[in-house]
Amino acid sequence: MAIPAFDSHGLLPPGVWDCTFGEIESSFCWNDRRRDIFNGLGRFLSCEWKPLSIACPLFIDGSFVRNKPLPDDVDIVLDLTKVTAYHPIALALALRFRRDEIKEAYNVDVWARHPNLSHDLFAFFQYIGDKAAAELHLDSKHPKGILRIQP
Repeated sequence: MAIPAFDSHGLLPPGVWDCTFGEIESSFCWNDRRRDIFNGLGRFLSCEWKPLSIACPLFIDGSFVRNKPLPDDVDIVLDLTKVTAYHPIALALALRFRRDEIKEAYNVDVWARHPNLSHDLFAFFQYIGDKAAAELHLDSKHPKGILRIQP
């Protein structure tokens, strides 16, 4: 399935859109700022995520996944819902405790999704939220799409 075109608000249509890292690059890297964020995402995946060897889907979102010319960063939700062993969950959650460091180094805001965690940001990121709502003059619960990279 290909990444769909933006809707009239500059958002992905509602839904979960499976894609590859290369498809993200070809769809979202149309200026230097976006290329920098994408490169940071690649460095994050290579330096922080791949060494953990946790095979789980990654959801990609944030202002990077809009038609915003100069996004702030890219948001990632690590989908740990099917991971049952304690060790990989602990490793993945450790990234969350380094959130500020990771954001500074890679322009990546990392979150985790697991049944034992109280906030399900996967669901949250399927709405535009307060910041984007103010920018786009829409309700904060306006639905939008999110990207998913499968392991």
